[in-house]
Amino acid sequence: MLARDGWPMEQAVIVFTYAGAPGISSPDRETFWRAFGVPVFEQYLSPANKLLATECDAHEGLHVVSDCEGFPLEYDICPCGNPAPRVTRGSRIEELAGLLA
Repeated sequence: MLARDGWPMEQAVIVFTYAGAPGISSPDRETFWRAFGVPVFEQYLSPANKLLATECDAHEGLHVVSDCEGFPLEYDICPCGNPAPRVTRGSRIEELAGLLA
């Protein structure tokens, strides 16, 4: 772990994913956790680097921030309590990437 080698981290790792690229995988999350010892959160960006959706502590999808009209969304309230629609992870994030391409 980097913290043992004198590189302590106190904040979460933010992973930016883009249109045409898959979301962060479970093995990738595990790698970041082992390396840094902090949680990993995904933020989904448009090709112009505009924030479209962001992941919360519940890790139950990505909460829509802007410009996601027409995307397949989940409208049930997230376990974190945020009522914003969510883009689900996995195959649905690939659908989102296809819509932005």
